[in-house]
Amino acid sequence: METWVALLRGINVGGKHLLPMRQLVQYCELLNCQNVRTYIQSGNVVFQATKHTAKSIDRELAHTIYTQHGFSPQVLVLSKTAFQKKLSANPFADEEPKYVHLFFGLERITEPDLERLESLKAPSEQFAILRSDIYLFAPLGIGRSKLASRLGSCVKVESTARNMNTLLALTNILNAST
Repeated sequence: METWVALLRGINVGGKHLLPMRQLVQYCELLNCQNVRTYIQSGNVVFQATKHTAKSIDRELAHTIYTQHGFSPQVLVLSKTAFQKKLSANPFADEEPKYVHLFFGLERITEPDLERLESLKAPSEQFAILRSDIYLFAPLGIGRSKLASRLGSCVKVESTARNMNTLLALTNILNAST
C-alpha cells in the first residue's frame, strides 16, 4: 500500500457541484481505497491504495460522482512522493503561504503565452512555470489577480489550484498516514 493524494477540480465552489466530503470518502472506499481522509470542502483527499488502484482512481472516482451527482469533476491523483516534489520545487517558499498558489496542470505545459502572462501580472505578482505546474505569488490576494483568473488560457492546460496553506495541511495528513 502506498499513500496518495487526490485533488478534485471544481466541487463545492460557489454553490455549484455540491459533494459532501462524507460521500467522497464513501466513494473512495468503494474503489478500494483505505484510510481515506479529506481536508476542507473543496475536494482534497488523502488515501492509501495499491499502485494499480491509484492509477484508475481518477477515472473511476469521476465516473462515480457523475452517476451519483450528475457532474464529473477532474481528478488529479499524485503519489506522496510526487506531491512532495511539487511542494519542494516551490520557488516562493520564503513568502507568506496564504499568498502562494500552486496550479497543478493536468498535462505538461509546452507553449505558454509568456507575453500575455507578463501583461496580466500585477507589479507585485510573480509566477514560475515548472513542467506541468504554475506557482503564483499574489500578495494582494488571488481574488484580485487578473493573472490567476486567466492562467489556463495563457498556458492552454487545465489545472486545479490550491494555496500553500492547504498544501501544507495535506502534507501533514500525508505524513500522518504512513
